[in-house]
Amino acid sequence: MKSNKVYLESEIDDPLLTPALTDRVCEGLKTAAAELLGDEAWSVCLVFTDDGSIRVLNKERRSIDSVTDVLSFPMWDFSAPCVAGEELEEDEDGTVCLGDIVISFDTAKRQAEQYGHSLLRECAFLAVHSLLHLVGYDHIDDGGRASMEKKQRDIMKLINIPRDGENTND
Repeated sequence: MKSNKVYLESEIDDPLLTPALTDRVCEGLKTAAAELLGDEAWSVCLVFTDDGSIRVLNKERRSIDSVTDVLSFPMWDFSAPCVAGEELEEDEDGTVCLGDIVISFDTAKRQAEQYGHSLLRECAFLAVHSLLHLVGYDHIDDGGRASMEKKQRDIMKLINIPRDGENTND
């Protein structure tokens, strides 16, 4: 039987990075991926790290020597966003490895405070944003940005983690 997997890693020891928070983010990713990929079995690695580590990754992988909130390392190079039912190469266990998501928990905490919403909402948003990159969405141009932002809003409502004040039943 095929199953969807989020492999969770934490490179930090922070009392705010609780099992309740990480479990909810992982469940949100599973729901989001099901919406994006349909019945396709998939896996993704979700890593929580700190500003120093993500800065090193950003410099090594993107030649940008600065902290960022989230990085996506896709296993696939989609020319357009992947759609449910698209044929993807499976691993030996029958799953499609989508790639890695690395979130700076330090930055997520600052952004949650800056934007006035919960840490759960910020971490889930960053994970969904990164998942969309893993399956081919981007925000390089206005058309891609609008499409990705709409998909982000739709998924955040689907996983019932909207911005404060947003109604999930709209």
